[in-house]
Amino acid sequence: MKKSLLCLFIIIFFNGCGACNNEKCIDFYNNSNKKTSMSIGWKYPDTTLENNHIRYFMHPSVFSFQKRVICEEGHASFEGLFLRQDTAMLFLFDDSVIENTDWKIVEKDYLVLQRYDLSLQDLEKLNWKVYYPPTEAMKDMKMFPPYQEKKDDTE
Repeated sequence: MKKSLLCLFIIIFFNGCGACNNEKCIDFYNNSNKKTSMSIGWKYPDTTLENNHIRYFMHPSVFSFQKRVICEEGHASFEGLFLRQDTAMLFLFDDSVIENTDWKIVEKDYLVLQRYDLSLQDLEKLNWKVYYPPTEAMKDMKMFPPYQEKKDDTE
């Protein structure tokens, strides 16, 4: 009986955490052939890695269909965090860089694959879906490096 209750508790707990239960979370889609890691910073306009304490990573590329639902730990949703901060910075890294480069060099040389500086309004416009590489719908949003339209191979 105790084992059954424990199993039921674990199923309910992990089911609630993983799906975010209709809260505003970010759906991240990696549409590249690179395995990527992501971290989030809240000290905008300071975009340095060191001051944003970028030390933990979410690995979206290990999930099927190159999609990862991201909820901020300890909070019901990202939406509530925008009451205190006006910009969330999503830092994307190439996994091969993270795995093969000392973190001090990553910080010093700013080895960021892509950084998105997104407001609550930006996320609402995107319907809480963020893509790498950035899509045309993201072209007017703050990011580094800046958005570049895809070039036609025939040019």
